[in-house]
Amino acid sequence: MLANRVQAISHREGVFLSESRVMGRIVVDPEPAAVDHAHAFATLREHADVARDIDAYREHFDRPVDHSLDLTLEVEDLPRAVEQSMLYDWVYFNPVEWSGTMPVMNWASDGGQAHWILREPGTGRENMDINWRFRVGDVVKIRLHNDRNAFHAMQHPLHIHGQRFLVLSQNGVANDNLVWKDTVLLPTGSTTDILLELSNPGRWMVHCHIAEHLEAGMKFVFEVEP
Repeated sequence: MLANRVQAISHREGVFLSESRVMGRIVVDPEPAAVDHAHAFATLREHADVARDIDAYREHFDRPVDHSLDLTLEVEDLPRAVEQSMLYDWVYFNPVEWSGTMPVMNWASDGGQAHWILREPGTGRENMDINWRFRVGDVVKIRLHNDRNAFHAMQHPLHIHGQRFLVLSQNGVANDNLVWKDTVLLPTGSTTDILLELSNPGRWMVHCHIAEHLEAGMKFVFEVEP
């Protein structure tokens, strides 16, 4: 059986609760397989072509940060149900909210009251006012900070369209499992450095992959010139 078991929190009551959902069931035939792949599964492998590709960018790993983004939330005129639910929110933050811990807040508020924000700290620009322009071939180091002190801090899966990047480090700890990505999960309070390779010309979006965060403002468009 494949199950998802998490410790959730009720923001309304200020208590912990366990949640368990069965995701699927696995049936193993009692007869041995014709070919035993156990040894192959236990062997750690490296992809030489990918490693060589990444090696070409290592000179950029320790360079200064080119751009920074803060991820946060601002609210106004919240319904009383939400304000009451949030009385307990400061007590505990799930490092990653794998369960739906805020149904009352989702039902009672909308994008006019909750504004999810990507903010450029150097300029103060937010969301669609951010103005990033690059050229094909640029390599850019970006620091992403997920604000722990936001009204309701959450993890954010940040997605960058049209390009690829490496996750260099998180909270100052270097990543030793480098792969090309287009999305990175940013835990609450974390600081993550990525190295973005600009290879596709055009106008491309950066946004949170949580749909309600995207719709409530957490997005902007950057341009890559040929």
